[in-house]
Amino acid sequence: MTSSIRPRFLGDRYQSRFFWLIACKLFERYSRVNKVCYEIGPSGFDDISVYYSKPVIDLETDMTVLQDHYQIKFHTTYSSAVGWQSLSDPGFINASSRSLLQRLQQIQRSDDLPQGAFRLYFVTPWHLLQGDPLSGLVSRIDGALILDKLFDGKKNSVFARIRKTWRDHLGLFNDDELRAVLSPLRLKVASPSLGDLTSLLSTSLGSVGLKPIDPALRTCSYDDLLRNLVESNRREFDRDTLMETCKREGLWVGLKNDRPASWIGVRSFLRWAEDMEDKTESMLCLLDQFSGRKLATNSSWDEEIKPRLSEFLDKVVKPGQAYNLLLDAHFSIAFACGHMLGTKSGADVAPVQRGSRGVMIWRRDDTVRQDRPHLKWASEVLNPSGGDVALALSISHPIAEDVREFIRTTQIPVGRLIHGTLEVGPGIDRIVDGNHAWQLAEEVSVEVKKRSPAERLHNLHIFVSAPNGFSFYLGQIASSFGRCVLYEYDFEKNVAGGYERSLTLGG
Repeated sequence: MTSSIRPRFLGDRYQSRFFWLIACKLFERYSRVNKVCYEIGPSGFDDISVYYSKPVIDLETDMTVLQDHYQIKFHTTYSSAVGWQSLSDPGFINASSRSLLQRLQQIQRSDDLPQGAFRLYFVTPWHLLQGDPLSGLVSRIDGALILDKLFDGKKNSVFARIRKTWRDHLGLFNDDELRAVLSPLRLKVASPSLGDLTSLLSTSLGSVGLKPIDPALRTCSYDDLLRNLVESNRREFDRDTLMETCKREGLWVGLKNDRPASWIGVRSFLRWAEDMEDKTESMLCLLDQFSGRKLATNSSWDEEIKPRLSEFLDKVVKPGQAYNLLLDAHFSIAFACGHMLGTKSGADVAPVQRGSRGVMIWRRDDTVRQDRPHLKWASEVLNPSGGDVALALSISHPIAEDVREFIRTTQIPVGRLIHGTLEVGPGIDRIVDGNHAWQLAEEVSVEVKKRSPAERLHNLHIFVSAPNGFSFYLGQIASSFGRCVLYEYDFEKNVAGGYERSLTLGG
C-alpha cells in the first residue's frame, strides 16, 4: 500500500469509529441526543453532527447548546503539534486556501449557520505545542478558548499580537467580531489513538446493548456497515432507525437487566465522562473544583468537595432502593462515596467499573470464590517515634516506593507502613467483579484491625492504586478504621513520592 493510500484508509476508519462512539449516545438511558449525522453539517465541520432533543449545558461557558459539529483530522504519527499560528495556516488542516479560522468565519456568515446555540469541535491527535501561547488559552474542561484571557485588554501583550494577526487574517475590524468567530470553537487535541479509540468504542457498544468489536479480527462490522449506509445515501440516524439497522445486521444483543436500578454518577474527570448526563438520572459534577486532576487553587477537599458530595448522596440515595453509581472521579471521591453511604445505609449501591473488559456493574452478592487472587501483606517500621500508620495498596500498580518517599520527604508522623499487594502481582484487570472487590476490601479491614491499641488512636494514612469500584467498597467498610487521611498521586508531575493530601474522613 502506498504511503498516500494508507493514511486515507486509516483516517476513514478513525472517523467511522468516532461516529459510532457518538452514535452510542442515542441508546443511553437518559440521553438527550436525538439525531446523529455523518458528513452532513456546516461546511468544514461536517464529519459528524449531533442534535439534542433538549439543550445541554456547555461546561465552559454555561450556555445552552442544541447542536455539536465535528471535524476530525487523523494523523498516523505525532510528528507535529498545534500552536496559535496553526489556526490561521491552511496547511495545518491540509487545505490549499481556507484556514481553520476562515472556516469558522464562513460558517457564521453563510446559510450553513446552524439554528440555535452550537459548538464546533476540531479533533486531532496532535498535542498543543509546548511553550506556545495557545497552550495557555485552551481550556482543559472542554477545549474552548479562554476568551477572557485572550482578550485581556492590553495593547502590547503576546495576546494582543495574536488578536491582531487573527483579525488581519480574517479581515475583521475589532475584537468583538473576532470574539464572535472564536466562541463556538472547541479544540480536542491529543485525541485517542486508533487503538485506544477502538477499545473505548468496544466498551461503549457493549454498555448500550450492541455487540462489542472482536479484537481477534482485522475487519470491523461497524466500519463496513457505515460505509454501505453512506453509499445508500443514508447519513442521518435517530435511535429507532439505527437500532433497526443494527438488529438487521446482527449487531444488537440487548442488555441484561436482572434488577431495576437507578443510575447516578459523580464526575471530577471529564475525559470519557462528557456524556454522564445521558447515562444518569442524577449526577454531581465537581469539575469546577479541579484544574485537570489537580485541586483548583480556590477549592478545598474538606471544606468544598466533602460537603457537596455528602449533600448529593443524602439527596438522591434512598433506603430500600437500588442504584448503579458511575464514578469518573478521583480515588478519594470513590472512597468517600463508600464511606458516606456505609454498609448500613439501607440502599443497594453498586459501583460501575470501566475497564478493558467493558463497563461492568460491580454489584456484589453472596458468592465466594477462593480461586481469585488474594492480598499478601508486609509491614515495616519507618519511624519508631511515629504514632500514625500508613496503608499502601498496590493492586493496579506498585506504589510502595512512592509512598515511602512521600513519607520521608514530608516527614508526616508515620511509625509503620502496611503494604498490601496481590499474590499474583499488580495489574489493571486483577479484580474480577464486585464480589472479588468486596472480598479484597474485607481482607484490608482484617489487616488494618491488627493495629495496636496505641496505633488506633492515631491517623491512618491511605494510599491506593486500584479500580474505583474497589475503592468504593473499601470506603464502605472503613467506618471502623478511625480517622482516615487520603492521598492523591500527582500524575502530571509523575515524580517519586508525588502525592498530595486530599480528604479526611471518620474519627
